[in-house]
Amino acid sequence: MSRTWRLGVGFGLLLTGLAAAPALAACAPDGTGHPAESFIFAQIQDPATCVEYLTSACEAVLISPTVAITTGDCVVSWTVNTGFNITAWWISNNPNDNIDCGTADRVDSWHLHPNYDPANPESPFNIGVIVLAAASTHPYASLPAAGALDLLPHDQALDAVAYVDNGGPIDPLSRFVGTAALGKTTQYTFKLRKAAGCTPDTAGSGVFLPGGQDLMGINLDSRGTQLRLDSPEVRDFLDDFVTLP
Repeated sequence: MSRTWRLGVGFGLLLTGLAAAPALAACAPDGTGHPAESFIFAQIQDPATCVEYLTSACEAVLISPTVAITTGDCVVSWTVNTGFNITAWWISNNPNDNIDCGTADRVDSWHLHPNYDPANPESPFNIGVIVLAAASTHPYASLPAAGALDLLPHDQALDAVAYVDNGGPIDPLSRFVGTAALGKTTQYTFKLRKAAGCTPDTAGSGVFLPGGQDLMGINLDSRGTQLRLDSPEVRDFLDDFVTLP
């Protein structure tokens, strides 16, 4: 029988997925809508099996066949502050099972922005890269061009995607999508304003243009602050791993 440990994630991140749990009923199952959205989990014994595993509320988004992005806080929580002897990490893209070993992609390495500062979680440096051990067969998201968010109209509709409790046991979680509107935008971050659906705010979860794979930001904290992926600071970091638009 498998057992699950919840990893205590620091820096104010969530432990059980969606912060606004009562709003779950307003969400819709994502299905195959955003297959790049991934859930991070780990192995603490035999790396060839998932008999025992470790999870937290950290997600990632595939941006190429071999590269995914997450928050810097999540990178630190998985590689420094675990308190466990982790033997392997994976990311799951199964929309109905956040810890599906059968279709998960194994992580090869983690990369933290060199200017990451744990005391400043809403900075443009709270970002990390996950490099996979082999090319994923799952579709990946498209990154925005430089300054793309500044060109969006006021109240632009956006898809907020995250793995949340589907009403069953704590695991597995399912991938849900909620509709939101673009709110306050700063040089490095933006907020979502709730509209017809919920706004998932799991660390590393993605915000997309509606109905597609165009990724605009990733969630930084339980306050629902989204990191802009179109800023020069973020693009300079990601440019070392993928070709940017």
